[in-house]
Amino acid sequence: MHKKRRVIKAIMQSLKTGSTIFSACKGAGLATMTFWRWRANNPRLDNLINKIIEGRIQMVEDALFKNAVVHDNVTAQIFYLKNRGKDWKDTPFIDASRHTHLTFIKEALKKAEDVDIHGRIKSAINSGKG
Repeated sequence: MHKKRRVIKAIMQSLKTGSTIFSACKGAGLATMTFWRWRANNPRLDNLINKIIEGRIQMVEDALFKNAVVHDNVTAQIFYLKNRGKDWKDTPFIDASRHTHLTFIKEALKKAEDVDIHGRIKSAINSGKG
């Protein structure tokens, strides 16, 4: 039993320094499947491992945030917003009033609505022109 505790402690220490579960188990001389079985049978151990992994994720998030804000990395800013921004959308809002080509299209569509297009098409078909 003491050997098992030593192995678990060694694996946890390796995980804290950034090792993968596979390499931590290999370094401790334990089969990865055995470690997964231990985790499945021991919720306390599983919880401790999950906390270590969550801590590593938090470190990466902090580094990403620092890169986005301190170093003005636009790619990091977009990535952070896409993954963490609640109301942030990838597609920007387009203000149609600032785009004259959109205004032109709107006016053309309005004129098309005013003309009885459907009536003209029906008349052409019925008269044998279509």
